[in-house]
Amino acid sequence: MTIYANSKQWRQVHDTCQDILRLDPQNRFAKKRLADLLKGRAKTIFTGQALSSLPLAQQLEHTEDPEQLHRLGKKWQEAGSAPEAVRAFQKALERDPSRVYTRLALAGTWRDLQCFAASEEVYESLLAHSRDPAVRIAASVGLAAVLADRARVHQQPDLRNQAQSLCLAVLRFSPGHQEALNTLRRIRKEMEED
Repeated sequence: MTIYANSKQWRQVHDTCQDILRLDPQNRFAKKRLADLLKGRAKTIFTGQALSSLPLAQQLEHTEDPEQLHRLGKKWQEAGSAPEAVRAFQKALERDPSRVYTRLALAGTWRDLQCFAASEEVYESLLAHSRDPAVRIAASVGLAAVLADRARVHQQPDLRNQAQSLCLAVLRFSPGHQEALNTLRRIRKEMEED
C-alpha cells in the first residue's frame, strides 16, 4: 500500500485497503487509511500536503469522497470549466449513484456544454424516478431550459411549447419560482422574436 501511496496511485491504495479488510476486518491501519482516503485527505496522510492546497485537477485525482467530488464539480462550474466539472460529478456518481443533487448539477453542466441529449436524459430520469417535489421542480425547470436552448441552437421552435408547458406546470405548483419565471420570460421573448 505504501508503494502505491508514494506513487500517488490512490485507486490502488483504496483497493488494497479493501482487500486487507476482507482478510482482516479489524486491521486498524487499513481502516484508517481507507477512511482518510474516502474523506479526501489522501494528500495529507501520504505526503503531508493538504488536499485543498492542490490544484483542482489534482484534488479530483486524490479523492474518493462523493461529497468532496461534488464540491470540486461546483468549483469548476463556477470557474467556467464545464468539462472538468462533468468529470468530478461523474466520479461522485460512480462512488454514490444515489446523489440526486449531483445528478442535477451534472445535467446543468451538460447543458452548459450544449450536450443537450445527455442533459435531457438526466432530467427525464429524475422526473421519472424521483418523488421529491424539490427535485421534480428543479428537473422540470432544467429540462425546460434545455428544450429552450435546443430550440434556439438547432432552430426547433416547436420545442419552446414543451419548455413553456414545463415552466407553467412548475409555476402552478410553486407560483414564485424565480428560475421558472426567468426561463418562461426568455422562452416568450424568443417566441415573439420569431
